[in-house]
This record gives sequence, C-alpha cells and structure tokens, in this order.
Amino acid sequence: MVLSRTEGRMIMKTYRAVLAAITMLVSLVLFGCTHEETRSKKPGEESETRVKIPSNKELIAIIDDNLKAFDEGNVDKYMETIHTQSPLYEQSRKLVEEISKAYKLKTEISNVEVMEKSEKEAKVKFTQKTVKIEGPAFRDNEITGYHVLRPEKGTWKIYNTVMTKSVFLDENGNPLETNRQDGKNQIEQMDLKFDERKWVLDHFDSANGESIWEFVLEGESVENWTELYTIHRFEKMNSTVGLKSWLEAYKQALAEATNGHFTFHTFESTGQEEIYEFIVKDAKVQDDQHEVARLFAQGDDLYLVRYTKLGEAMPDKTRDEWIQRLKQFKAQK
Repeated sequence: MVLSRTEGRMIMKTYRAVLAAITMLVSLVLFGCTHEETRSKKPGEESETRVKIPSNKELIAIIDDNLKAFDEGNVDKYMETIHTQSPLYEQSRKLVEEISKAYKLKTEISNVEVMEKSEKEAKVKFTQKTVKIEGPAFRDNEITGYHVLRPEKGTWKIYNTVMTKSVFLDENGNPLETNRQDGKNQIEQMDLKFDERKWVLDHFDSANGESIWEFVLEGESVENWTELYTIHRFEKMNSTVGLKSWLEAYKQALAEATNGHFTFHTFESTGQEEIYEFIVKDAKVQDDQHEVARLFAQGDDLYLVRYTKLGEAMPDKTRDEWIQRLKQFKAQK
C-alpha cells in the first residue's frame, strides 16, 4: 500500500481524513489511498526498461513483500516496493517511520485477485485487515480496494492504492455498526445554521470519544460531493491536549498532506476559539478546495465545525456568510 496522511474511509481527494489522522494517529492513515486515481503521469510517460507482462504470482508477491515489511517496521524494505514516481512516495516514507516507532501492527490480506494487467500497468484487488498488537489508541479496520502497479527499471512496484470500502472493527474483529438515527437525535440538541438549500445528514460515526456528523446537499453523498458541512466532537481533547496544540498539529498535517499550493489564514483567535480558512490549489492528489472552520472549546471537549467547497475559492461575501453561520453553531441548545 502507498501511505498518505490523507486517508481512511474518508474521501482522499479532500482533507476529510486529516482530522482522523491527527486524533486517531494512524488508524485511517494506514489505508494510504485515494478513492480516485491520482492526477499524475499516465503509464508509459516515464522512460522504462522494456518488461514483459508480469505473472499473477509476481504481482501478488510484491504486495506480500510490502505488507511483510510494514508489519516488521522495515522502512527501507517497504520503500523498495513503492514506485519512486508515486506522488505520495515521500509522504509514505515519513508515515511508515512514524508508525513503526509508535506501533506494532498486524496486517492480513485476503481475496487477492489480479483485475487486469499489461506491459505498462496492473491492478490487483484485495481485502486488508489491520489490527493493533502494541501501541497507543488505534482503531482496527478492514478495507477493500485495489493496488495499481507499474514497472520501474524492470521491477514492478506499487504506484497507488485505491480504496473502495472501509469499516472499523470491534474487539472481536466484527464490523462496527453506527446508528445514523443516534446521530440525528444528538443533532436535535444542537443549533445548526445552513443556507436556504436542503442539507441532509449522510454520515455519522462515534467511537473512542470521537464523533463526526457530515451533511451534504440533497442529491449528493459523502462519497461524491461538491460542498460539505461537518461537525466534529472530541471528548476530553481540550483538557488533555488543548485547543492551541491541537490546531497546530492539524495545521502541520494539512500542510504535509498536499503537494500543491496551500494557504492557511486565521480570522479570529482566542484561548477558547479559533476561526480560520485554508485554500488548496493545483495539488496532484487533492481537488482544489476552500474551507472555513471554527474550532472551539466547551468544557473538557473540543468541537470543530467546517464548511468545505470544492473548486475555486469562494468570493469574500460567501466566505463571510459561512463564517457567520459557523459562529452561530451551538453544541447544546
């Protein structure tokens, strides 16, 4: 797998996953993938040594070597399985180093099947289960997806990893079910401000003291959206980490997650509240996007409310209107 800080069940073309990467550290980062192919060079654009179409056994062996090196924390061996032209190559090395220092994890792969292959590219689908053996808080998970492999100097390597489905697992290894109705009931105790369009709750998840509500415009989904309104609650994060420290970690993760033009601007800053925006443009692995957000403390907890729009940056008037809506949000009526 190719590791990226922007991971997990969340859509990798955006920053939905960065928050999870910070608060859960690596549970979602381990997906290391995108829901879409990265916008990079097409197969054959690089000068390659002439190679034959690989055998299924050869392709699967590369994936096995990749997972074995990851489980062993052998960063050099792991990177030998990653294509150096992958847009996530450097980020992958850094994350594997971080993970190997903090955790001992066990990965199991199943349902491996070669989908297609040619002299220039191969795709291999899989199901991967990752569980913690040793280390701090971690969410065991299972993902389904496929690896994209390309040859490099005669050797096939993993160029990208595309996730199609992911679930968290309970202590017995069974998929965790989240009740969207529970999320709707809790939302009724909050004061939300949207615009005149119809917004619907499309995703709710709550585990290990973290909750997330994601709203999309009617007709869209969290898997295919143009605008997203998100609420995060981090229980005891204010008393254990603190608002300022959390935001600094978040800013750093955002900056590291893109290889495009990234700007971050703070509008208001106090000991109990931060209002900011960030803009991403011309990145290889994320869509252009503009987000405004409000992070605030309520007792021991932290809340983060965000409005994200894909595409060009919002006009100042639209941005300011959403900031005002976020400022009106109340966690409890």
